Amino acid sequence: MSDRNPFYGPNAGYMLELYERYSSDPSSVDAPTQAFFAQWTPPADDPEVAAIAASSAAPALDVVRIVGAARLIRFIRELGHTASRIDPLGSPPHSDPGLELVNHGVTNADLAALPAAMVRGPLAARSTTAADGVERLRQAYSGQIGYETDHIQNYGEREWIRDMAEGRHFFENFDTDRQRELLDRLTEVECFERFLHKTLPGQKRFSVEGTDMIIPVIDAIIRNAAASGTREVVIGMAHRGRLNVLAHILGKPYSSILSEFHTPDYSKDTYTGWTGDVKYHLGARKAYRESGVTEMPITLAPNPSHLEFVNPVIIGRARAAQEKRTRPGYPQEDEKESLAILVHGDAAFPGQGIVAETLNLSRLEGYHVGGAIHIILNNQIGFTTDTKDSRSTLYASDLARGFEIPIVHVNADNPEACIAVARMAWAYREKFQKDFLIDLVGYRRWGHNEGDEPEFTQPRMYEKIRNHPTVREIWARDLERRGVITSVEAQQMFDDEMSKLQMAFDKVRERKRLAAETPPPPKTRVVVKPPPQPTVYAKPLSANKLIELNDSLLDRPDEFTTHPKLERMLQRRRQLIHDVGGIEWSHAESLAFAAILADGTPIRMSGQDSERGTFSQRHLVLHDSATGERFIPLHSIPQARAAFAIYNSPLSEAAVLAFEYGYSTQAPGTMVLWEAQFGDFANGAQVIIDQFIASGRAKWNQDPALVLLLPHGYEGQGPEHSSARLERFLQLAATDNIRVANCSTAAQYFHLLRYQAASLSSYPRPLILMTPKSLLRNPRANSSLSDFSDDSFHPVLTLGADSPPPEEVSRLVLCSGKVAIDVLASGELEKAGGSVDMARVEMLYPFPAEDLAALLARYPSLQEIVWLQEEPQNMGAWSYIAPHLREVVSPAIPIRYVGRGESASPAEGLHSQHTLEQNRIIRQAMQGAPVVVTG
Repeated sequence: MSDRNPFYGPNAGYMLELYERYSSDPSSVDAPTQAFFAQWTPPADDPEVAAIAASSAAPALDVVRIVGAARLIRFIRELGHTASRIDPLGSPPHSDPGLELVNHGVTNADLAALPAAMVRGPLAARSTTAADGVERLRQAYSGQIGYETDHIQNYGEREWIRDMAEGRHFFENFDTDRQRELLDRLTEVECFERFLHKTLPGQKRFSVEGTDMIIPVIDAIIRNAAASGTREVVIGMAHRGRLNVLAHILGKPYSSILSEFHTPDYSKDTYTGWTGDVKYHLGARKAYRESGVTEMPITLAPNPSHLEFVNPVIIGRARAAQEKRTRPGYPQEDEKESLAILVHGDAAFPGQGIVAETLNLSRLEGYHVGGAIHIILNNQIGFTTDTKDSRSTLYASDLARGFEIPIVHVNADNPEACIAVARMAWAYREKFQKDFLIDLVGYRRWGHNEGDEPEFTQPRMYEKIRNHPTVREIWARDLERRGVITSVEAQQMFDDEMSKLQMAFDKVRERKRLAAETPPPPKTRVVVKPPPQPTVYAKPLSANKLIELNDSLLDRPDEFTTHPKLERMLQRRRQLIHDVGGIEWSHAESLAFAAILADGTPIRMSGQDSERGTFSQRHLVLHDSATGERFIPLHSIPQARAAFAIYNSPLSEAAVLAFEYGYSTQAPGTMVLWEAQFGDFANGAQVIIDQFIASGRAKWNQDPALVLLLPHGYEGQGPEHSSARLERFLQLAATDNIRVANCSTAAQYFHLLRYQAASLSSYPRPLILMTPKSLLRNPRANSSLSDFSDDSFHPVLTLGADSPPPEEVSRLVLCSGKVAIDVLASGELEKAGGSVDMARVEMLYPFPAEDLAALLARYPSLQEIVWLQEEPQNMGAWSYIAPHLREVVSPAIPIRYVGRGESASPAEGLHSQHTLEQNRIIRQAMQGAPVVVTG
């Protein structure tokens, strides 16, 4: 390139546009540009620009037309997708006016007078003139594939996609064997749907018909991934097309799927709490053994009806599969270990915020997976809602533009184009380690479900669909024209597949007939009790071992300088571990993490500001005061035998919690923790809590062991920073599905964390833990070294040596969490004399019935029990705890409630009101002024 022309590629056209403006009016450009053009003319030796002037015809063209031609070429590359024919139903494309010659002041004759070199790229060599090159550009960018790349800021990525598109690189290696194989696959896909439609009319199945090519597209991605060394594929999708994916990607037998249309037999699943799920929410797993691969697992994760909420779950699973966690430090990540494929709906992708949250994870250190492949299953309709009512953008995919994700729209009735795009998606992901999006534009042959009548709301669309051939029929006719197959062969493929389905169905019906002829067993009332909880053993730690861990946590590299104030605070722990009541909450947490790592259990923790801690309490990541370099003590302790990862999360609850849920299900031996900035912020992830964490075991037989740390406690901070909504988790607790705890001492927190880690291998359950705010530094919540070394977790925590003689106690106050510390600080317990004792229910679910029964047996003179809570009566633990207490308390002993009255808001808005109310309920509990009497 000439030194006088530092511009090339699209910039050459832009430079000529500026030069045109300068020539007409120098003041229309800025001063530096004026100075440049005052000494510059289009060079005769520049291959990008001056080839125009070098052509024999060029002198007849003025600079305006040259600029116009360059601008047209740029517009075709950038906006050609708006004119692409991607709708199988034939609706006219949007077609940006910038693609028309007239809007650039050029004609075909002008283009014919310009050299082909002007178009640049692979097409220049195959073109005779610029006119020929422009026509080839239109074929590449405005055919049945539309490429969107102008939003990508990386020049290398844009050029790669354009070179691949213009060179038709991914259309190669598509011989007659592959063409027949594709027809076979489309025949399987279509016959499956047709058979179900004919044999089981009106049954919900959420057919894939109209976007049948999704199956071959996923096939192509998996085949290329396997050939490139990928070791696992995880797929997430909603219900549209799920049965077809289960049958043809996961290999689920036809007979199994068909049997689920009858009443499923869950009798073999005898554990308490099994409910199962509808067939179009279920997942599956398959060992892929093609393309020379010995075995590559493919997993389709289960998903509720909440559409896109599975997206971050899949990303979390993919990340867990990519990491090795057996060495200290951050896990070793290999992005070849797994590939995430996400299938989206065209209405849900722009409509559900979880999509944007998930896309935002794609380049973040703690969450990236080396690129996910997204496929929008584009029906051009959402249930009954037209696109004009469901999004404010031209395309369903436009959200992805903000994350610089390449977007390729493709007509779902063009099988070769679809396969080429699938190959491009994998190749881009492999080269750039970034997300890629395929917008597979098709239609929906039936209603939202097969019982709907779509012509009520979209009569014109469904008139077209009714007469529209299937993609199998289109492809079969195309192969007939090419001489690859005959019409007889195509029909035989169809008939053979339908016969296979009929045989599977007959097998199911015969099995059902035989079952009906078998006399039922005599009816007896069977009460199924939950199985006994397995024994979880957390190995005790000696005082010396804890001191060694503590010293290791406080060691620093010689060249590292922590902030002096912070370092003084942390180094005090060398002495505090020896002091009575010297170990506070975050100190206990650090010791617990160190002990868990020493046991060989990896840890992953994330949340908003979790590295430092919302309340500046944790400081697991230190920063050098001079250089800003990071140091993580848990990476350097010599006792560690597993990885430790901690990340500050983006400002998102739903996607991050879902990610960690997915990570936990994929890495069951890893302790995974998610921390909310404040406990009530967890309701931003309520779908994940309700549909995955609480019910995933009952519906899908999944056993995640995710820990939720939810700051909770009433301290006068107002309605939004007081309650972690404990009542909601207790309402969700059933059939031994989760653990719910509300600890009040540092040692209890330490032991519970170690118990949770020890349970991963034998008794995994999610742990919902109310964590403190003011108690983080409250001496009454501190613990001594002996509480760690000589003790274990207590589901019910008494006052120990500070309790009054049991025979003198007439009133027992039960409570949970911070309010117990407020009672101890108030002095009201001492004022009550020996007649009142207090105990804390630290493990709320599973309900500690045996521990409470043993406690109650100690009080021969007990006359009443008080449940004290700081939450309003319709919140907190009361509604859950009252009936459970009644089962272990003698009917002669009343159970009384003391706490705030019912309220729509969790807490008072004024600190003064909070103080008055907190003092009132503590006095009532100690002095005996009942609010509610039960039993």
